[in-house]
Amino acid sequence: MTEILPAIGILLTPWQPRHEVLIGVFITLSSAFWLWINARNKNLKVWMLFINGAFYFAYIIASISFSG
Repeated sequence: MTEILPAIGILLTPWQPRHEVLIGVFITLSSAFWLWINARNKNLKVWMLFINGAFYFAYIIASISFSG
């Protein structure tokens, strides 16, 4: 069940080095690194997940601004 969302993202993502794709890669890697560091230090709190939500909200804004 957890593989469905990444599979949808892979299918719907244009695999060309465009600005919105590169921003998405950067946001995904930076948010994963953020969670990994905090989980490794056993300091993961619920509010930290909201920071990841802010990263993805920024991605949506960046994708909309680059698409026009």
